[in-house]
Amino acid sequence: GSSAALVATDSIANFPTSTIEWDTDGDGVFCDGTGPSISYTPDEEGYHLVGVKITNSIGMIDYGYLVVEARIGNRAPVINSFSPETVFVNMPYTGTVNFGVYAVDPEGDPINYLWSLDGSVVSNTNGYTYSPGISGVGFHNLKVIVGDNNPNSNDAGVQWRIRVYNPLEISAEANIPRGFELTAYPNPFNANLNLRLQMPFAGKVEIGLYNMLGERIYYTTIPNLQQGTQTFVVDASNIPTGVYFVRADLGPFGDTRRVVLIK
Repeated sequence: GSSAALVATDSIANFPTSTIEWDTDGDGVFCDGTGPSISYTPDEEGYHLVGVKITNSIGMIDYGYLVVEARIGNRAPVINSFSPETVFVNMPYTGTVNFGVYAVDPEGDPINYLWSLDGSVVSNTNGYTYSPGISGVGFHNLKVIVGDNNPNSNDAGVQWRIRVYNPLEISAEANIPRGFELTAYPNPFNANLNLRLQMPFAGKVEIGLYNMLGERIYYTTIPNLQQGTQTFVVDASNIPTGVYFVRADLGPFGDTRRVVLIK
């Protein structure tokens, strides 16, 4: 939230002030700040009582109080759900995928949508239908930004990574070795996320953790993970609470799981 500067002065000129102490959390203890001016940021919306204690050089004490009203500014729209739910999409070039987001605005402001495919605007509704065709074979980024036309609020958004393949060719998905599987637990998790990989053969494994915008926030490689059931721990102690996607890749083969981090 926004902060405000609070200033206190001693009106008795003949007795210079020795200490000024502040109580900003309303507990009656003047230990939340010292000095004639402090920066105050309310921790929630509503009315807050702030007290100041002034002690001059001869021990005279006076108290002052003020009520601060904190209001939440215009908030960003909230995306309640989106589809497909996975931010990694595999599709043949002959296929069609319907993308959609379902959002509400906390203040009831009108919502606008801006969809872009590889940086080019493709739609301004709450949905977009993608039919790539043969020219679309390859990898693409689809992103939607949800706003409320208010310059004082942030936007919300989701981003998908799309792989378009030729079904006439041998696709990686059709040749995933039997038993290749990623399991993530516990889910929800707190600080450490345990990964269990069923490895049909030994090889280099890449592990990434992605946020809801498709941004990779964690990445590591295991040069030679042996065949069989193997485990790995992701340290998420420095990652904030949220919904994420964890992905493991073994060469051209990959598996993804949706996980929730709660602290």
